[in-house]
Amino acid sequence: MLLSAGRRLPPAIVDSWVRPCRLLALEGDHLRIAAPNQFSRNWLVEQMRVLTDDASDADRPYLKEAGLTLALLLQPFAPHISEELWTSLGGQGSAVRQAWPTASPRWLQEEQVEIPVQVNGRLRARLLVAPSISETEALSRAQEDARVSAHLQGRAIRKTIYLPGKLLNIVVG
Repeated sequence: MLLSAGRRLPPAIVDSWVRPCRLLALEGDHLRIAAPNQFSRNWLVEQMRVLTDDASDADRPYLKEAGLTLALLLQPFAPHISEELWTSLGGQGSAVRQAWPTASPRWLQEEQVEIPVQVNGRLRARLLVAPSISETEALSRAQEDARVSAHLQGRAIRKTIYLPGKLLNIVVG
């Protein structure tokens, strides 16, 4: 799956599988799969359900590896099911004796982020941009948006507050 080093997934599969893995792998600022006791069990089970539901016929070559990783992720709170899944997929040894999967940082990098654009503190638009976009570029992209430009017409921009990759707030007077 995405968590094993050295394997490369076809681009068609990345969109449906990377997002749930990114959610499982991001814990604060750490790039790793969170220990099972740090999230609610329902949240983890839901993320695993999303992983399996998004699988398509194009994913077939990767499903065994994904299933083995899923069995390891399931081990701490559903050990019997995890062992059955591990054995039926051909895993060697016992699932409980395996190392916890680690996330590959290359799969965790965002290619685009959604930045909310506020005018005087009210949400007016959302921009889909690269995470490294500069404040001036974000401001010019926001001014091109019809919903934002309608609130800027005839008013001077007094201040812009930009949190890179997170928020753009335009204060007008």
